[in-house]
Amino acid sequence: MADYNQQQNRTGYQTPNQTQQQTQYQTRQSSLNQTQQQAQYQPQQSPSRPMQAQPQIEQPIYVLPQNKKRALIPKIIIFIILGIIFYLGVLLNVSLLELSASTESIIKLITLILLLLIIVLGIYLTFHRANQPYKFYRNRIYFNKKEIYYTLIINTNPKQDFWDKLFKTYTISLSKKFFLRNIPQTIQINNYLNQLINYAKSQQQR
Repeated sequence: MADYNQQQNRTGYQTPNQTQQQTQYQTRQSSLNQTQQQAQYQPQQSPSRPMQAQPQIEQPIYVLPQNKKRALIPKIIIFIILGIIFYLGVLLNVSLLELSASTESIIKLITLILLLLIIVLGIYLTFHRANQPYKFYRNRIYFNKKEIYYTLIINTNPKQDFWDKLFKTYTISLSKKFFLRNIPQTIQINNYLNQLINYAKSQQQR
């Protein structure tokens, strides 16, 4: 058989192995040519756009927390006292009316439920407000969706009422509409506040 294959090679004919190898080679060449053609006609992808820089959020230069006990306890006591007075007033008015016992019971129950809802809502709003700090920025103070610019501050002197003395806090009326309340006595903010005011006014004059 070897002599026959050698004879076929000498005569110019290909053996089955050579034919199979040549067929595989031609197949690979054809696949390579098709791949190159597809690559030529394939549209080039546009380069990705550079990511736009996100605007930086201004950070406060100082954060002043409130004394939560001073902010919560007086409000809760006031809510409870007002609720009791209101409920007693309703009971008095109902007793003066000539109503059946079932009607009086329904009115008292509805009044009590509404009163409890109002007290719970008031305590929730007070708690939410007490957890919000005063944020000092370079040109203003921000608190609870309100702000005041340093150049508009007319007073930095602290004052105390009964509750402030009890909880060792103080209040500063920066203007007629903006106050720093429930500030712990351990934090003396006056000097720092005056420095910010003077700096803001000096920048405004330039």
